[in-house]
Amino acid sequence: MTISHLRHVSLVPGLVLVLSLFGCPTDSAVSNGSDAGPAGDAAPNRESPTSDLDTSPPETDTTTARDASTIDDATSESDTISAEDVESDEDTASEDTASRDASPSEDTTRRDTSDDTTVEDTGRADDTTDRDTGATTDTRSGLDTATRDTGRRDVVPRGDGTCRPISCQSISQACGVYQDGCGGTIQCTSDCKDDLVAGGYHTCFQDDSTKKIWCWGWNKYGQLGTGSDTPTSHNAPQKVATSFQSPTSLTAGEDMTCVVDKGEAKCWGANYHGQALGYQTNQSGNTIKKVLKPKSPRVPGVGIRQIESQVQHTCALNNQKELYCWGFNWPVTNGALLNSKSKEAVKPTRYNFGSSLTIKKVDTGALHTCGESSQGELWCFGNDFFGAIGNGPPRPLEYVAPTQVSGFSRGFRQVESGGMDTNKGPKGASFMHDFSCAINYEGMPKCWGSDANGELGNNNTKSTQSGNSVESAPVDVVGIDNIVRDLSLGGAHACALQSGGTLYCWGDNEYGQLGDGTLFERSIPVKVSMPGNRTPVDVEAGYHHTCVRFQSGEVGCWGRNKEGQIGTGSAKTRQTTPQIVNIP
Repeated sequence: MTISHLRHVSLVPGLVLVLSLFGCPTDSAVSNGSDAGPAGDAAPNRESPTSDLDTSPPETDTTTARDASTIDDATSESDTISAEDVESDEDTASEDTASRDASPSEDTTRRDTSDDTTVEDTGRADDTTDRDTGATTDTRSGLDTATRDTGRRDVVPRGDGTCRPISCQSISQACGVYQDGCGGTIQCTSDCKDDLVAGGYHTCFQDDSTKKIWCWGWNKYGQLGTGSDTPTSHNAPQKVATSFQSPTSLTAGEDMTCVVDKGEAKCWGANYHGQALGYQTNQSGNTIKKVLKPKSPRVPGVGIRQIESQVQHTCALNNQKELYCWGFNWPVTNGALLNSKSKEAVKPTRYNFGSSLTIKKVDTGALHTCGESSQGELWCFGNDFFGAIGNGPPRPLEYVAPTQVSGFSRGFRQVESGGMDTNKGPKGASFMHDFSCAINYEGMPKCWGSDANGELGNNNTKSTQSGNSVESAPVDVVGIDNIVRDLSLGGAHACALQSGGTLYCWGDNEYGQLGDGTLFERSIPVKVSMPGNRTPVDVEAGYHHTCVRFQSGEVGCWGRNKEGQIGTGSAKTRQTTPQIVNIP
């Protein structure tokens, strides 16, 4: 394994990224319903960031193969995108000014609540059946550039001529909607996860017993799902207004939330870069900047198995194990989703990992995305400014097609990606964090990418005031003494949950998000003490806060609370130790 440890990233002319050590703010009251957004030393304009980066307003993609009357249809298919499909008309709609400082493993206790629920006949091929895709691959971008044959296979009657549908128990990876072998589909949930998620400035939890989803925190773009964007913050749980039948995979990006319900993705919140819906204009030609009620992005395939978001792009896996991503492309750096500078908002784009590889799990970072292949290999793609691709020296302004991460030749157990877009540097200059961690075959965590605040956990103590320390190949997290069963990465901090229920966190700690009772940054893991000796079974990290789900079913959170993301009803702007959230 070759490790490239870069203490400072060389920047190209015209692109200036400045990092400063974060100061600790003075506690001030949070009003439930305040119109103030995430604020700090230098507040960014989300639509026009205070940055040296050229982030002009996104262009609206007006090229579509479907009739405009179906643009809001939850089940309509996405166009196939190639790397060359990057031209679009200028989007003249301006966006709201949103000021802020931007500063999973399997849950073994989760029960299967709808193993054999029959749903509608979709007429699509079983994901375990070979299909003639007729696809070609653009080796430069790794994108699929041809449509595929999606005709349904013939069903062969068994024995006495009747067809016996398959059961969820007969599927080794039972999470999602599958062809039942008799012309219909089944919904399986026993291998699903993500009941608890932490977004940039908000948190959501889904109750398995009631199928209700509760959210709290920042609500400027309606990301709490209440059907309204006012008040702009809630410091106690609010019920998502929409009823769900069988919610499974839940995710939260910087300002938006998504869930998979009966194999269909539903998203709400910010859409100013198309990150929620995969498109920016409705059938009337009006720009959709926010989605107040859950709506379906246009992702092809039979059912959605998993959906993930971290900052301003979203990815989903369908049950053919095809990966699609959409949202913000960061064109100033040759793209996080496409090898292009000319297009910011992109529609669902399919990624190809080689003729024999499919992806069965995915996780999104700030500028990159990582996935686990069906052969157990770890792949990443996107922008490589901070070495977050995990293979070779950083390529600051390059888009990197799907590339296998080095250092996991024996396989791995879980991958998680993190990062954020923050405007807290000197003079308000924009600075990114972008990193990933994975649990290796032996159960130990390794991390790579940006390390400005010790988020890689490898005891790097060098000051980063004048630059960003980077590891472009996986390095060991030090101080972990037992097998890790769950990882979660926030904006610039990370947490690892051991098999016995002990939680360790490391990295940025400006708001107490490490949970050790201090505000000191940690470059090695510190143990987090749980209230009442409760045992955590799941951990989720937001930009500056952390939450856990306990074995008892309760939820605890700590860290930044300026937008109410801790959810305890407290007006205190930060919590340095875990607090219990009262979920109705």
